[in-house]
Amino acid sequence: MNRSDFIRLSGWAFIIGAFCFYMFFPLYYLNSLGIDVGRVVAGWGITYDLSFYGSPFVLAIGMFGLWARYGEIVGKLGKIILLISPVGILISQYGLTQASIYEQEAFASVAGLVVLLTCLTLFGVLALISKPLPRWNGLPILAGIGFPAFSLISIMLGMTGEPSMNQFALLVLVVTIQFIGLVTLGYMLQVDVTEETKTSRQGQPA
Repeated sequence: MNRSDFIRLSGWAFIIGAFCFYMFFPLYYLNSLGIDVGRVVAGWGITYDLSFYGSPFVLAIGMFGLWARYGEIVGKLGKIILLISPVGILISQYGLTQASIYEQEAFASVAGLVVLLTCLTLFGVLALISKPLPRWNGLPILAGIGFPAFSLISIMLGMTGEPSMNQFALLVLVVTIQFIGLVTLGYMLQVDVTEETKTSRQGQPA
């Protein structure tokens, strides 16, 4: 697989990862309202696992795609941030395999997503300065900041237990905006590398 193919794949990874990340929250919200989601959605437990444990793995591929496409432009700090982001995978893997033993499964799974998405947000801050993207350089911030910010505010306000309906409705709104940002970022990554490939081919001698 060459560089361009990998970057296109990483664009799809952002899109698929966005769906994996997002699909849990509205269903959980409906479940909290007393609706038996298990009857409506077969494999509700599988959906839960895909959301909290699967999405960091897929989104990490997208982060590597950002590194491959924009790492040289955004600078050394940006490259380091993008390379650190897969730490979220290790945290989520810990939540999947070990944390349940110590009743820390939920915390570890959330922390894995927070680490990865925070790195995406920090990359977005640097992107506003270096402007590596062809357009909408603030898009990585939109795609990354929602869930980490909500988690941090919840911890600061002591809202670490079962969320109220209003809190969860706000969370669904936040992750909906974040979902749109991740999908758009994945699409832009694919389009950008396609344009780069066309430009490089046009610049080659016949």
